[in-house]
Amino acid sequence: MPRQSRRPTAGDVARLSGVSSATVSYVLNKSPGQKISAATTDRVLRAAEQLGYVPNAAAGTLRRGHSRVVLIVIDTLNVGHTNARSLEPLLDAVASCGLTALTYSLVSEEDLLGVVRTLQPFAVAALSFTTAAMRQSLRGAGAQHVIGLNTAEDEDLEPKRPGEAEIGRTQIRHLAQRGPTRIVYVLPDKSPRLPIAQVRLRGAQEECVRQGLRAPLALSLPLDRHAIAEALSSLESLRGTTGVATADDRMGIAVLGAMADLGWSAPDDLAVVGADNFVESEFVTPPLTSVYLPLANLRAVAVEWLNKALSGDGQSTDHALLGWDAAAECVVRRSS
Repeated sequence: MPRQSRRPTAGDVARLSGVSSATVSYVLNKSPGQKISAATTDRVLRAAEQLGYVPNAAAGTLRRGHSRVVLIVIDTLNVGHTNARSLEPLLDAVASCGLTALTYSLVSEEDLLGVVRTLQPFAVAALSFTTAAMRQSLRGAGAQHVIGLNTAEDEDLEPKRPGEAEIGRTQIRHLAQRGPTRIVYVLPDKSPRLPIAQVRLRGAQEECVRQGLRAPLALSLPLDRHAIAEALSSLESLRGTTGVATADDRMGIAVLGAMADLGWSAPDDLAVVGADNFVESEFVTPPLTSVYLPLANLRAVAVEWLNKALSGDGQSTDHALLGWDAAAECVVRRSS
Protein backbone atom coordinates (compact mmCIF):
# COMPACT_ATOMS: atom_id res chain seq x y z
CA MET A 1 0.00 0.00 0.00
CA PRO A 2 1.60 3.31 -1.06
CA ARG A 3 2.16 5.96 1.56
CA GLN A 4 -0.55 8.59 1.64
CA SER A 5 0.08 12.29 1.05
CA ARG A 6 -1.71 13.19 4.29
CA ARG A 7 -0.27 12.25 7.66
CA PRO A 8 -1.28 8.65 8.55
CA THR A 9 -3.45 8.23 11.62
CA ALA A 10 -3.87 5.49 14.20
CA GLY A 11 -7.14 4.65 12.42
CA ASP A 12 -5.21 3.94 9.21
CA VAL A 13 -2.92 1.60 11.13
CA ALA A 14 -5.95 -0.13 12.66
CA ARG A 15 -7.60 -0.70 9.24
CA LEU A 16 -4.41 -2.00 7.63
CA SER A 17 -3.61 -4.38 10.49
CA GLY A 18 -7.23 -5.48 10.99
CA VAL A 19 -7.47 -4.56 14.66
CA SER A 20 -9.24 -1.90 16.70
CA SER A 21 -7.87 1.60 17.27
CA ALA A 22 -7.65 0.74 20.96
CA THR A 23 -5.37 -2.21 20.21
CA VAL A 24 -3.17 0.03 18.06
CA SER A 25 -2.92 2.45 20.98
CA TYR A 26 -2.06 -0.33 23.43
CA VAL A 27 0.66 -1.71 21.16
CA LEU A 28 2.28 1.58 20.15
CA ASN A 29 2.16 3.01 23.67
CA LYS A 30 3.35 -0.26 25.25
CA SER A 31 0.46 -0.02 27.69
CA PRO A 32 0.99 -2.23 30.75
CA GLY A 33 -1.57 -4.84 31.75
CA GLN A 34 -2.85 -5.55 28.21
CA LYS A 35 -2.83 -9.15 26.92
CA ILE A 36 -2.01 -8.77 23.23
CA SER A 37 -0.48 -11.63 21.29
CA ALA A 38 2.93 -11.43 19.70
CA ALA A 39 1.35 -11.95 16.27
CA THR A 40 -1.04 -9.01 16.72
CA THR A 41 1.73 -6.81 18.03
CA ASP A 42 3.88 -7.67 15.05
CA ARG A 43 1.01 -6.94 12.64
CA VAL A 44 0.39 -3.51 14.17
CA LEU A 45 4.08 -2.59 14.13
CA ARG A 46 4.44 -3.68 10.51
CA ALA A 47 1.39 -1.63 9.49
CA ALA A 48 2.71 1.44 11.31
CA GLU A 49 6.07 1.08 9.60
CA GLN A 50 4.48 0.58 6.16
CA LEU A 51 2.33 3.68 6.55
CA GLY A 52 5.10 5.76 8.08
CA TYR A 53 2.88 6.40 11.07
CA VAL A 54 4.34 8.60 13.82
CA PRO A 55 2.25 9.09 16.99
CA ASN A 56 1.09 12.65 17.58
CA ALA A 57 3.20 13.82 20.51
CA ALA A 58 0.83 16.63 21.44
CA ALA A 59 -2.16 14.27 21.51
CA GLY A 60 -0.21 11.77 23.58
CA THR A 61 0.80 14.46 26.05
CA LEU A 62 -2.83 15.60 26.33
CA ARG A 63 -4.05 12.03 26.87
CA ARG A 64 -1.43 11.12 29.47
CA GLY A 65 -1.28 14.53 31.14
CA HIS A 66 2.48 14.69 30.50
CA SER A 67 5.03 14.18 27.74
CA ARG A 68 7.41 11.19 27.65
CA VAL A 69 10.27 13.60 28.15
CA VAL A 70 12.74 13.59 31.02
CA LEU A 71 14.20 17.06 31.48
CA ILE A 72 17.80 16.79 32.69
CA VAL A 73 18.91 19.99 34.39
CA ILE A 74 22.64 20.74 34.15
CA ASP A 75 24.33 22.87 36.79
CA THR A 76 26.29 25.53 34.88
CA LEU A 77 28.74 25.83 37.77
CA ASN A 78 30.09 22.45 36.71
CA VAL A 79 32.09 22.26 33.51
CA GLY A 80 33.45 19.83 30.96
CA HIS A 81 34.38 16.43 32.32
CA THR A 82 32.44 16.98 35.56
CA ASN A 83 29.16 17.45 33.70
CA ALA A 84 29.90 14.70 31.16
CA ARG A 85 30.63 12.16 33.90
CA SER A 86 27.18 12.71 35.41
CA LEU A 87 25.21 13.37 32.21
CA GLU A 88 26.17 10.24 30.26
CA PRO A 89 24.76 7.67 32.72
CA LEU A 90 21.54 9.69 33.00
CA LEU A 91 21.07 9.84 29.22
CA ASP A 92 21.65 6.10 29.05
CA ALA A 93 19.14 5.46 31.85
CA VAL A 94 16.44 7.56 30.17
CA ALA A 95 16.92 5.82 26.81
CA SER A 96 16.84 2.35 28.40
CA CYS A 97 13.41 3.17 29.84
CA GLY A 98 12.01 4.16 26.43
CA LEU A 99 11.81 7.86 27.28
CA THR A 100 13.27 10.94 25.59
CA ALA A 101 15.88 13.11 27.31
CA LEU A 102 16.18 16.86 26.90
CA THR A 103 18.97 18.80 28.61
CA TYR A 104 18.59 22.28 30.05
CA SER A 105 21.41 24.45 31.42
CA LEU A 106 20.21 26.01 34.64
CA VAL A 107 19.91 29.80 34.36
CA SER A 108 17.60 30.47 37.28
CA GLU A 109 14.97 28.58 39.22
CA GLU A 110 12.22 30.81 37.82
CA ASP A 111 13.36 30.15 34.25
CA LEU A 112 13.42 26.40 34.95
CA LEU A 113 9.86 26.54 36.28
CA GLY A 114 8.81 28.29 33.05
CA VAL A 115 10.38 25.52 30.96
CA VAL A 116 8.59 22.87 33.01
CA ARG A 117 5.23 24.65 32.64
CA THR A 118 5.69 24.74 28.86
CA LEU A 119 7.13 21.24 28.39
CA GLN A 120 5.08 19.33 31.01
CA PRO A 121 7.80 16.66 31.29
CA PHE A 122 7.20 13.23 32.71
CA ALA A 123 10.13 13.83 35.03
CA VAL A 124 12.86 16.29 35.97
CA ALA A 125 16.31 14.97 36.87
CA ALA A 126 18.39 17.80 38.31
CA LEU A 127 22.18 17.48 38.31
CA SER A 128 22.24 20.24 40.89
CA PHE A 129 21.44 20.44 44.58
CA THR A 130 17.72 21.03 45.00
CA THR A 131 15.84 21.93 48.17
CA ALA A 132 12.58 20.28 49.15
CA ALA A 133 10.79 23.56 48.38
CA MET A 134 12.20 23.64 44.85
CA ARG A 135 11.21 20.03 44.17
CA GLN A 136 7.68 20.85 45.29
CA SER A 137 7.61 23.88 42.97
CA LEU A 138 8.72 21.75 40.03
CA ARG A 139 5.93 19.27 40.66
CA GLY A 140 3.47 22.13 40.96
CA ALA A 141 4.63 23.46 37.58
CA GLY A 142 3.81 20.14 35.89
CA ALA A 143 6.68 17.70 36.43
CA GLN A 144 5.13 14.47 37.67
CA HIS A 145 8.37 13.18 39.15
CA VAL A 146 11.44 15.04 40.40
CA ILE A 147 14.84 13.80 41.46
CA GLY A 148 17.98 15.77 42.23
CA LEU A 149 21.15 16.03 44.26
CA ASN A 150 19.31 16.58 47.51
CA THR A 151 20.45 18.94 50.24
CA ALA A 152 20.27 18.36 53.96
CA GLU A 153 16.69 18.14 55.19
CA ASP A 154 16.81 21.48 57.03
CA GLU A 155 17.89 23.52 54.01
CA ASP A 156 14.95 25.50 52.64
CA LEU A 157 16.89 28.31 51.00
CA GLU A 158 20.12 28.30 48.99
CA PRO A 159 21.63 24.79 49.19
CA LYS A 160 25.07 24.57 50.79
CA ARG A 161 26.42 22.01 48.29
CA PRO A 162 27.45 19.51 50.98
CA GLY A 163 29.20 17.18 48.53
CA GLU A 164 31.53 20.02 47.60
CA ALA A 165 32.46 20.58 51.25
CA GLU A 166 33.32 16.88 51.48
CA ILE A 167 35.77 17.33 48.59
CA GLY A 168 37.59 20.02 50.57
CA ARG A 169 37.68 17.86 53.69
CA THR A 170 39.02 14.88 51.76
CA GLN A 171 41.78 17.00 50.19
CA ILE A 172 42.99 18.03 53.65
CA ARG A 173 42.79 14.49 55.05
CA HIS A 174 45.00 13.30 52.20
CA LEU A 175 47.55 16.08 52.64
CA ALA A 176 47.64 15.59 56.42
CA GLN A 177 48.69 11.97 55.84
CA ARG A 178 51.62 13.23 53.75
CA GLY A 179 53.07 15.29 56.64
CA PRO A 180 52.76 18.98 55.61
CA THR A 181 52.36 21.30 58.60
CA ARG A 182 50.91 24.19 56.59
CA ILE A 183 48.09 24.19 54.01
CA VAL A 184 47.55 26.63 51.15
CA TYR A 185 44.18 26.60 49.39
CA VAL A 186 44.12 28.08 45.88
CA LEU A 187 40.82 29.38 44.50
CA PRO A 188 40.05 30.78 41.04
CA ASP A 189 39.80 34.55 40.90
CA LYS A 190 36.66 36.03 39.28
CA SER A 191 35.35 32.67 38.10
CA PRO A 192 31.70 31.61 37.71
CA ARG A 193 32.74 28.51 39.66
CA LEU A 194 33.73 30.57 42.69
CA PRO A 195 30.63 29.49 44.73
CA ILE A 196 31.75 25.86 44.45
CA ALA A 197 35.36 26.78 45.29
CA GLN A 198 34.25 28.67 48.40
CA VAL A 199 32.27 25.69 49.69
CA ARG A 200 35.28 23.43 49.12
CA LEU A 201 37.44 25.92 51.02
CA ARG A 202 35.00 25.85 53.95
CA GLY A 203 35.24 22.07 54.02
CA ALA A 204 39.04 22.35 54.01
CA GLN A 205 38.92 24.83 56.89
CA GLU A 206 36.72 22.48 58.93
CA GLU A 207 39.06 19.56 58.35
CA CYS A 208 42.14 21.58 59.28
CA VAL A 209 40.54 22.17 62.70
CA ARG A 210 39.89 18.42 63.06
CA GLN A 211 43.46 17.58 62.07
CA GLY A 212 44.97 20.15 64.45
CA LEU A 213 46.45 22.14 61.56
CA ARG A 214 46.59 25.91 61.22
CA ALA A 215 43.81 27.47 59.16
CA PRO A 216 44.66 27.20 55.45
CA LEU A 217 46.13 30.21 53.71
CA ALA A 218 43.58 31.03 50.98
CA LEU A 219 44.93 32.47 47.72
CA SER A 220 42.53 33.77 45.05
CA LEU A 221 44.48 33.68 41.80
CA PRO A 222 43.74 34.05 38.09
CA LEU A 223 44.27 31.05 35.85
CA ASP A 224 47.57 32.55 34.73
CA ARG A 225 50.88 30.73 34.97
CA HIS A 226 53.00 33.84 35.61
CA ALA A 227 50.67 35.19 38.30
CA ILE A 228 50.55 31.83 40.06
CA ALA A 229 54.35 31.52 39.95
CA GLU A 230 54.68 34.99 41.48
CA ALA A 231 52.27 34.05 44.29
CA LEU A 232 54.05 30.75 44.95
CA SER A 233 57.43 32.47 45.18
CA SER A 234 56.19 34.15 48.36
CA LEU A 235 56.01 30.66 49.90
CA GLU A 236 59.75 30.07 49.48
CA SER A 237 60.31 29.69 53.22
CA LEU A 238 57.53 27.07 53.44
CA ARG A 239 58.93 24.70 50.83
CA GLY A 240 59.06 21.11 52.02
CA THR A 241 56.51 21.66 54.79
CA THR A 242 53.46 22.84 52.84
CA GLY A 243 50.60 21.14 51.03
CA VAL A 244 48.59 22.88 48.35
CA ALA A 245 44.95 22.06 47.67
CA THR A 246 43.30 23.64 44.66
CA ALA A 247 39.60 24.22 44.06
CA ASP A 248 39.70 22.22 40.83
CA ASP A 249 42.13 20.34 38.60
CA ARG A 250 42.59 23.19 36.15
CA MET A 251 44.06 25.28 38.93
CA GLY A 252 46.04 22.27 40.15
CA ILE A 253 47.60 21.79 36.71
CA ALA A 254 48.40 25.50 36.59
CA VAL A 255 50.11 25.28 40.00
CA LEU A 256 52.27 22.39 38.78
CA GLY A 257 53.24 24.40 35.69
CA ALA A 258 54.13 27.45 37.79
CA MET A 259 56.20 25.27 40.12
CA ALA A 260 58.17 23.97 37.13
CA ASP A 261 58.88 27.57 36.10
CA LEU A 262 60.30 28.21 39.58
CA GLY A 263 62.42 25.06 39.43
CA TRP A 264 60.35 23.44 42.18
CA SER A 265 59.06 19.87 42.16
CA ALA A 266 55.99 18.16 43.57
CA PRO A 267 55.71 16.65 46.08
CA ASP A 268 59.20 17.47 47.42
CA ASP A 269 58.76 21.24 47.54
CA LEU A 270 54.96 21.40 47.63
CA ALA A 271 52.53 18.49 47.74
CA VAL A 272 49.62 19.33 45.41
CA VAL A 273 46.09 17.89 45.27
CA GLY A 274 43.34 19.06 42.91
CA ALA A 275 39.63 18.35 42.60
CA ASP A 276 37.17 16.84 40.08
CA ASN A 277 39.58 14.27 38.60
CA PHE A 278 39.73 15.73 35.10
CA VAL A 279 41.01 13.38 32.38
CA GLU A 280 43.96 15.71 31.76
CA SER A 281 45.18 15.37 35.35
CA GLU A 282 46.67 11.96 34.65
CA PHE A 283 48.82 13.24 31.79
CA VAL A 284 50.64 16.22 33.34
CA THR A 285 54.07 15.92 34.94
CA PRO A 286 53.88 14.84 37.67
CA PRO A 287 50.37 13.37 37.41
CA LEU A 288 48.00 15.33 39.64
CA THR A 289 46.36 13.76 42.69
CA SER A 290 42.67 14.62 42.63
CA VAL A 291 39.54 14.30 44.78
CA TYR A 292 36.08 13.84 43.30
CA LEU A 293 32.55 12.62 44.01
CA PRO A 294 32.11 9.17 42.44
CA LEU A 295 28.92 8.64 40.45
CA ALA A 296 29.36 4.96 39.67
CA ASN A 297 25.81 4.01 40.63
CA LEU A 298 24.09 7.02 39.05
CA ARG A 299 22.65 5.03 36.12
CA ALA A 300 21.29 2.31 38.39
CA VAL A 301 19.66 4.85 40.71
CA ALA A 302 18.09 6.68 37.74
CA VAL A 303 16.78 3.47 36.12
CA GLU A 304 15.24 2.31 39.41
CA TRP A 305 13.61 5.72 39.87
CA LEU A 306 12.24 5.89 36.32
CA ASN A 307 10.87 2.34 36.41
CA LYS A 308 9.18 3.09 39.70
CA ALA A 309 7.69 6.26 38.21
CA LEU A 310 6.54 4.45 35.05
CA SER A 311 4.85 1.69 37.04
CA GLY A 312 2.36 4.20 38.41
CA ASP A 313 1.90 2.20 41.60
CA GLY A 314 1.41 5.33 43.68
CA GLN A 315 4.63 4.95 45.65
CA SER A 316 6.66 8.05 46.38
CA THR A 317 9.44 8.70 43.86
CA ASP A 318 11.00 11.60 45.76
CA HIS A 319 14.50 10.43 46.53
CA ALA A 320 18.01 11.56 45.70
CA LEU A 321 20.37 10.85 42.82
CA LEU A 322 23.14 11.64 45.29
CA GLY A 323 22.55 12.33 48.97
CA TRP A 324 23.88 15.25 50.97
CA ASP A 325 26.23 12.92 52.85
CA ALA A 326 27.98 11.49 49.75
CA ALA A 327 31.60 10.44 50.28
CA ALA A 328 34.42 11.76 48.12
CA GLU A 329 37.28 9.66 46.79
CA CYS A 330 40.94 10.55 46.33
CA VAL A 331 42.86 9.34 43.27
CA VAL A 332 46.45 9.39 44.48
CA ARG A 333 49.10 10.28 41.90
CA ARG A 334 52.69 11.51 42.10
CA SER A 335 51.98 15.20 42.79
CA SER A 336 51.34 14.45 46.46
